[in-house]
Formats: sequence, C-alpha cells, structure tokens
Amino acid sequence: MRKYQIDNRLDITEYEIIRSNVSLTETLTIALIADLHDRPYEKILASLKERRPDLIAIAGDLIDGYTADGMENRSKNELTRMPKSMLADSAYALQFLKECAAVSPTYYGLGNHEWLLSDRDFKLIHRTGVHLLDNAFAEFPSSRSNICKASGNTAPVLLPDKKDRILIGGLTSSAVMRYREYILENPKMAGYYPLFPPRPWWQKRRNTHPHLDYAWLDEFEQQDGFKILLCHHPEYWKRKDPVLSEMDFGLTMSGHAHGGQIRVLGHGLFAPGQGLLPKYTGGSHNGRHGTLVVSRGLANTAPFPRFGNRPELVYIRLS
Repeated sequence: MRKYQIDNRLDITEYEIIRSNVSLTETLTIALIADLHDRPYEKILASLKERRPDLIAIAGDLIDGYTADGMENRSKNELTRMPKSMLADSAYALQFLKECAAVSPTYYGLGNHEWLLSDRDFKLIHRTGVHLLDNAFAEFPSSRSNICKASGNTAPVLLPDKKDRILIGGLTSSAVMRYREYILENPKMAGYYPLFPPRPWWQKRRNTHPHLDYAWLDEFEQQDGFKILLCHHPEYWKRKDPVLSEMDFGLTMSGHAHGGQIRVLGHGLFAPGQGLLPKYTGGSHNGRHGTLVVSRGLANTAPFPRFGNRPELVYIRLS
C-alpha cells in the first residue's frame, strides 16, 4: 500500500493553560508528540533542541504496527509470525526515543499501534532513558524508582503524600490490552497476529472498552496532586466510556485522530473511534476538572493524503 505525505511541513502549535490547583514556581513547558509512526523526525528534534521543554510527552503510536511483517493473510486464513522486536527493526522510532531522552525527561504512553511491542521492546525502551507509562504513573520530575503500577510483578512504590506534586500517567490503549488478554486465553498464539472472531453488530456499536485497565485509572485519579494523563484516544474524553472529561485530571493529552485527515475550516472529516465529522481531532477542550489537548499527529498512514492538515508538534505552557 502506498503511503502519502503530500505536505510534510511542520506546524507548531502553542497552548497556555492556567490552573489554580497546581503549584509552580515557574511555567512548565510540555512538548506533545503523537502519531509519529516511525517516520523521519529531523524537524521535530530540531524544535525540541531549540525550545528545551521541561518534559516531552509521547501520546502513543510511535511505531507503525499495522504495516509490519507478520500480518495474517485473511484471504487464505494463514498466520505468520510477528517480528521479535518492532523497535529493533524500526527505521526511526528507537533512535527518536534516545534523542528525546537526551533533550528532556520523556514519558511514553502506549497507543493502539503499540500492541505489537514485545518484551524485548520494553527492555529497549528502558535502556533509552525514557519513562514508559504502561498503565503506570510517576511523579515529575521522575526517577525510575518512583514509577507506580497498579498491577504486575513489580510491587508498587508509594509516592510521597503531597498535594502540590505533579503526577504524569499513561492509560494504555484498549487495543494493547485486548491483545494481551487474547494471548492469556490463547497462549499458543503468542508471537502471531491474532485472528479475532467476528463480533455481532450490537457489540461493535457499544461505547464501552472492557479491555482498559479501569482499576489503574481509578487509582491514578485518587492520587493527590496535579495529574497529567497520556491517553492516546481522544474519543474517551466525552464520546466513549471512560468519560475522562468528568474525571479529576488537570491535563489530558491525546492523538490518534490525525487531525481528521482532511480539514475544512478547522474541522476534521473522519477519525477512528469518532466517525464522520468528529469533534476531537485537534485543539483544546475543557472538561469538569481540566483540559484535553489533542495533537493532529506527526505522520500520515492513511491510503489518501492529509489536506489542510499539516503534521503538528504541540507545546503546552502550564502555569
């Protein structure tokens, strides 16, 4: 399938968010990276080096999972093995993580394309110096010792009980969680692209995401401090459960919608999870407790070009 990148110029968008419930001696600058999809990043890195944000937030889809070797042949009902390491075989993604970590503290949440990441990939991410937030949160500024997960083999580390601290968490995409659940139920399929059984139409139309880690999300919401959430899917803000706009997160950062692919008068035409004329394809949106900022993304993976919708690097000034 041909990949189009008709306009690869880079838009830089800035937002200033003022919150009375966060204690900052100076303005905190956040660079939001989303949907790079293993593409060249020279312009992005040049901007990061020039501006030196206080932290870099990667809101998923750093890799381009669905074009990897190992996709099943649906016409012949055949399966082939997926790569043992997406990052080791990536053209740009692994090096980009290393470059980001050298500029500023970097936090990485998992989007739907990250379902292909293997145990080896997670080790490679750890070695780059990037903080992986896989249904986990950390206090900013962070060290690896204070990343706290709600579940898993690693015992949670209790963070200081301070109301003026800043926490950043990553809600792992339901696509990643769905694959993990599939492998638990079908261990012989580990390393293969799964043939998911067809779902009835009423399940396809449901607005819930049962594969998300709601227990972790609730635990993160209950923490004291100003909470920043990396959530790849902006449709979770109001359109779908979880309704993040009603939860106590001061700032939520997303991507996934690719700006709606074609933008007319500032509005996108289509987005996965939102359908035609989606609302959350870019910009900032206020909720009950905080703000959602949606990046239009940094690459194109659709079989048709982006129009009126250049790749976007976002800077957020929190004060």
